[in-house]
Amino acid sequence: MSNSIPHDHANNERPSSRPPRGKLALVTAVFVAYVVALVFATRRWELPDVGWRGAGLLLAALGSELIAKFVFAELFRVGSQRVGHPVSRSGAIKAALTGSAVARLVPAGGTLTPTTMAWAVRSEDDQMAGVALRVTLLTYGGLLTMTGGAVLWGASTGRHPLLFAGELTLGVLLLIIGLGILGGSPWLGQIIDRLPNIIRKHFAATARGGRLLGSEVVLVVVRISAEAAVLWGSLQALGIHLTPSETMVTYGISAIVGGLPALPGGLVIVEGGLIGVLTAYGFAARTVVAPVLIYRVLDYWIPAGVGLGTWAAITRTRLKAGT
Repeated sequence: MSNSIPHDHANNERPSSRPPRGKLALVTAVFVAYVVALVFATRRWELPDVGWRGAGLLLAALGSELIAKFVFAELFRVGSQRVGHPVSRSGAIKAALTGSAVARLVPAGGTLTPTTMAWAVRSEDDQMAGVALRVTLLTYGGLLTMTGGAVLWGASTGRHPLLFAGELTLGVLLLIIGLGILGGSPWLGQIIDRLPNIIRKHFAATARGGRLLGSEVVLVVVRISAEAAVLWGSLQALGIHLTPSETMVTYGISAIVGGLPALPGGLVIVEGGLIGVLTAYGFAARTVVAPVLIYRVLDYWIPAGVGLGTWAAITRTRLKAGT
């Protein structure tokens, strides 16, 4: 497959996607603190008897998390095909795992997702940063759109409590921004063309994805729905019962807020957001802390570990190959 940037040139100038050792040490320390907090929460506040049904729901929630990652990989593969730089399904899966997991191990890691995904498939094609950027934006656009729609649906039907003084305004704003991102994807190439050359040369070749495909819309919806299902299944298994719209609002708000601060994976912020929204729904704070921490193990720590293992395997293979 022809590439406009020679591999040796790309290797010299492409920024490294490897998580710095200091950052990984910090994440390890946070993980230890997380385990301590989880043990403390489960001992201080009694959890409901999980039973076989609860165990099945937790297992299904973990399965939904894996489905979300595979769907993200398929979205990346579809994007690579439409710009004439197809990558293999296995390469797309590696890119999705490293991009959505390893990049979350460092502060503000979401900004590294496109570069990390491109790094993962560099042996197949070193022009994938633009495709990764596009699918990342499509995912955020879908998240905002679906969250805004769920907020508006709940506000109009009264099926769940008013969470915010300006709930209607919030729903409309999220919907507009989300649809703007989805509808604006064809203009991404023009935006890239106006960026400095050092950035443009890594993204321009594959950033022009054209119009949004129906298959891309379906994949975005399935991915976000699967992510929300992880939250629903985890909380359902532990005695916190939410409706589908409540689940989408809770997941969407926590994901959006968690992506704002420069913290690895929105740690602490996501947990605080989830607890805040759930208490606004009427659940006692002491009953939701442990379930939220257990959910984050399924949603964050396990995928992060799988992604880190994938990153290590890719790095080991390339070191052996001398690339």
